[in-house]
Amino acid sequence: MTGPRTGAAVVLPGEWTARPGALEAWLPDPAARDVVAEASDVLGHDVVAWWGDPLNLHDPGGRPPGGVVIGIAGCR
Repeated sequence: MTGPRTGAAVVLPGEWTARPGALEAWLPDPAARDVVAEASDVLGHDVVAWWGDPLNLHDPGGRPPGGVVIGIAGCR
């Protein structure tokens, strides 16, 4: 990229970046907690507990949303 900066960029982690316990760092932040609660409602289970178990992250339907939720929680 060249030239002056014209705005901010939001960079989300890739879908295979979710790690057990990765959401815990964001939980003290109220806006991030809201994102996690919303994701739990949408997915139908407690995502903090579910993504805290390393075996669940091998589920191809579970790991990709983890990276997205972590990224959105960090942005808000």
